[in-house]
Amino acid sequence: MNRAGYAGRDILSAPADLPESSAGGYVTAEGVDPNMSAQQVLIVGQGYVGLPLAMRAVAAGFDVTGLDLDEQKIKRLSAGESYIEDIPNTRLRAALDSGRYRATAAIDEVLRFDVAVISVPTPLKEGIPDLRFMEDAAHALAPKLTNGSTVVLESTTYRGTTDELVAPILEAGSGLTAGVDFHLGYSPERIDPGNPTWTLENTPKVVSGINAASLAKVKAFFDQIVDTTVPISSTREAKLQVAREHVPPRQHRLGQRAGDVRQRPGHRRVGSHRRRRQQALRLHEVHARPRPRRRRPLPACRPELPVVAGQAQPGHELPVR
Repeated sequence: MNRAGYAGRDILSAPADLPESSAGGYVTAEGVDPNMSAQQVLIVGQGYVGLPLAMRAVAAGFDVTGLDLDEQKIKRLSAGESYIEDIPNTRLRAALDSGRYRATAAIDEVLRFDVAVISVPTPLKEGIPDLRFMEDAAHALAPKLTNGSTVVLESTTYRGTTDELVAPILEAGSGLTAGVDFHLGYSPERIDPGNPTWTLENTPKVVSGINAASLAKVKAFFDQIVDTTVPISSTREAKLQVAREHVPPRQHRLGQRAGDVRQRPGHRRVGSHRRRRQQALRLHEVHARPRPRRRRPLPACRPELPVVAGQAQPGHELPVR
């Protein structure tokens, strides 16, 4: 993907038959609908994380816009055809028929939002997360930010990404200050696709913010989405909490001891053993920043090992079985 990303796509003309209470703040012939009282929610990314969140937000009474650059996905969503196993076609069609959900591939069709959630993929590239989609999403959201807006990052990423990467992009593109003019938080996704026991609704949701005001806004939003929210004091600790959930303590290689992160209410193991193992390996690669390896010299008292199998070197005797 080039730098244009979410912000650089061609503008798709808005359909002429938009409902009076159009989702996501679309522009109608009369301008913004003055009767639109529901909060406008923009969810960037309509994959296995973003689409269930969009459907749940619609059920909670929000006006939701689902943004995804894959135009084939948008066509299928607009036709009521779901490609996510946890979202049946009937549920998607009901959301479309309600007039509170629209899918689009153009950020320019979105006039405003109260809450924006970034749930784009961060694929590994040579063992390092590729954050281009996340950066493009932040660049696209920045011009749409207004005073009091809330942006939440859900994508799997490094510790510190919210404060050190997303916040500066949003501030530079909007002229606003994070934590003062708009709210910013991190709530790591905990979706376990195909799990009938732990769903989006009943899975405790870790929420955090860059300050107390942001945390309150993020928590207030997700309190209407899930049954239980678990507030965390900082975005960095929120990332470590989810890492602890997936990775057994002895496998932690995060530069911080597992015991330094307190056990939180709602802590649980996610998914099958195979899925947890895959997530543990991914989280290890995501959190362990690449650093040069230093070869430690062998202790002076340690003899060199034999180099030929079955033959001892001078001064060494093979063990007797």
